[in-house]
Amino acid sequence: MAFEIWDAEEVIDQNKPWIRLSKNGSIVLSKSLKNALSDRIQLAYDKKQKMIRIKSVGIDEPGVDCEKTKINAKSFMKKFNIIIEETEKYEAVLKDDGAFYVKL
Repeated sequence: MAFEIWDAEEVIDQNKPWIRLSKNGSIVLSKSLKNALSDRIQLAYDKKQKMIRIKSVGIDEPGVDCEKTKINAKSFMKKFNIIIEETEKYEAVLKDDGAFYVKL
C-alpha cells in the first residue's frame, strides 16, 4: 500500500491573493489582495455557485471599510448562512470586471 502525503500549505501559493475565513466570522485578506483593493470594499455572495465576490467600491456605494487586512464579516456570513467549521484559506481569483472571486 502506497501513501501520498498531503500538505495543507501546498494548496495555496502564498504569492497569490487569498482570503482566510474563520468560524468566528472574520475574513482575513492576504497582503497582495489588500494592496489590489481600495480602503472600501463590497462583499457579495452567490448561493448557487457558493462564491464570494470582493470588489473595491467608492464611498457612496454600499460596502465596508477595510483599512487593514481583517474584516468583521459575522453578519455577512450569518445573512447568507455561510457556515465555516474550521478556519481555512481560499484562493481569490481576479476576473475581468476587476473583482476577486472566492469559491468555497
